[in-house]
Amino acid sequence: MKLGTKLTLYLSLTIIFVLSGYGYFHVISRRDILIRKMKVEVTGIAQTLKISLEKISPLREKEYVQDLINSIEKYEKTLGVIVYHPHKDFLVRSQSLEERIEPFLELINRSIKEDNPQEEFGGYKKTSIFSYAFPLKDKRGKNIGGVAILQQMTFVEEEIRKAKWTIFITILVLIGGTVVLVFFITRKWIT
Repeated sequence: MKLGTKLTLYLSLTIIFVLSGYGYFHVISRRDILIRKMKVEVTGIAQTLKISLEKISPLREKEYVQDLINSIEKYEKTLGVIVYHPHKDFLVRSQSLEERIEPFLELINRSIKEDNPQEEFGGYKKTSIFSYAFPLKDKRGKNIGGVAILQQMTFVEEEIRKAKWTIFITILVLIGGTVVLVFFITRKWIT
């Protein structure tokens, strides 16, 4: 093998590894950004809902709570909402949540017990979801239940898939162009 060919091969492999590493880390960072953006979105919805529910008594205003949940559920990314008070046998949920809500009730109970919001990634009926639960308090600071908001992850997964293809094509073009450029420059320079 000629010296120019060896040099071209080694430079090309180095460039391929460097650009592939860059592409990998770009996709990872893009995924983190999208997940962080989704969490901020859910937290904003949660704060708005928390303010609305803490101003009233959810136990007495069940119809209002149901209307509030239904209006939040209309947002395409939200799968559903659950308002739950474990000691008063009070449960209001979105119509889209028909069955298997026990894991979300456990998340709400954990949130109430620890008196902090809880986050969890999981699934519901073959749909990837992000669950965010938080406790509710009345004006005196007494616990009046908890809420879980279930956000669909399909939108985030779709954005991640698009980002992967975009960076893959970009890196492929950069690698191809750089290899061709190195090949011709080193061939001319060596010979």
